[in-house]
Amino acid sequence: MKKSAKVIVAVVFFVFVIAVSVYFISVQKNDSDDSAVQESAVSCGDPAAQVLSGADEAYADAQELIGNADFDGAAERLESAIKEYPGEARLYNLLGQALMYKKDVERALAAFKKAVAFEPGNIGFIFDLASMQFKIELFEDSAATIEAVDPRNVDDPMQAVLAVNICLQAFLPEAGVRWSERALALLSPETETAGFILTRKALFLSMLGASDESIMMIDQMKFDPQNEEKLFLQATLKAGFIRWLGRKPGEREKMLADMAAQAKSEFVADTIRLSQALVAMEDSKWKDAADFLKKELPEPASSDSVTKVFHYLMRQGVNVIALDKTGQTQKAKELIEKMKNWCGANSNGAGRLLVARCQAVELLSKKNDVKEASEICAKSPPSLTAACLLNAGFGSEMNGDDGSAWELYSKSAGAARYNAFPRKLSRVLLKNINDSRKALNEASR
Repeated sequence: MKKSAKVIVAVVFFVFVIAVSVYFISVQKNDSDDSAVQESAVSCGDPAAQVLSGADEAYADAQELIGNADFDGAAERLESAIKEYPGEARLYNLLGQALMYKKDVERALAAFKKAVAFEPGNIGFIFDLASMQFKIELFEDSAATIEAVDPRNVDDPMQAVLAVNICLQAFLPEAGVRWSERALALLSPETETAGFILTRKALFLSMLGASDESIMMIDQMKFDPQNEEKLFLQATLKAGFIRWLGRKPGEREKMLADMAAQAKSEFVADTIRLSQALVAMEDSKWKDAADFLKKELPEPASSDSVTKVFHYLMRQGVNVIALDKTGQTQKAKELIEKMKNWCGANSNGAGRLLVARCQAVELLSKKNDVKEASEICAKSPPSLTAACLLNAGFGSEMNGDDGSAWELYSKSAGAARYNAFPRKLSRVLLKNINDSRKALNEASR
């Protein structure tokens, strides 16, 4: 009887943390004529003018306190002012910034939301809220916050850059292309940030089926030959785009082999070998995949970059497959335990992305209830949902539950709309389970 495939590939592009920009809304000064009118109105007891003057004073005081790093004092001043001027959106927005500096996340979010509620068309307030949501990895919320904003109405390049990153984490390639183009129109072409946005645009285009164009864009970019992590990024993206290409048998393999021959470091070479292994798995060439991954990969240190950490978890997850499919099940289980131990030592207090990846490792190690596993994966960032479900399917299949594996692989295929490789692989896995069932039926006749 043909053994069912037991495969899970945690395919996701590496996340690059963007610093959250804080935008202070400056108070516009009136010219001398307007000031004279205002002073006259105040002296006559105009209530509206008094409110404006009082809110201005509170806002200026809080700005000064924030500038002096007295965030507690700023928050107290603003909270007091809000009681007197409850309709002043900018007071809520500045309060959100003061609370953000204090790391009072929940209250900061509430203040930013209040500012947007009072002035829903204020782009600065919208992006302050989205920045906070992105910073704490509420990617779906940040995407919803900027959804109604027309990129053409944004003139701050860092707001456009933030929108690009939000679209990446929320898996919104169409919007990502639009925001990338806006960011590139606002940035100086020679800047590092512009180069970063070009890589994001190439990624969005590849999600939409334009991998050939994406490869050309990556090839035209100049990366610092002394910066290993940037070279790793270039190699990871290009190798991924090659995997997504529709080519005759052997063409993708040759392209990846040519890349591997030109790798400048072992770190770069390893990400190319990972893509070679994934292509081999797509064709059920398990021994080839195992050979590509046979070199031991050391565990990342706690001080290592997020790039190395995520590569380690993804690569080792794929290696588990290769080991299991070539009859080295015990080694595969030992590697799973090693990954679980690493996660146990490093994921406490970590961000949502790392926690989700480590939850997927846990699902990889056991038979999973479909409903429970689906609920766990639904809480993952959109960029990890399909991989999480695949892990759960593999765990179930490895532990003898083909029925649950079938359901989880089907869910993974449905969630992998913009992940070409998981989508293809899910279909291969479903076919393998069907083939195994047919073989079993034939043998029982």
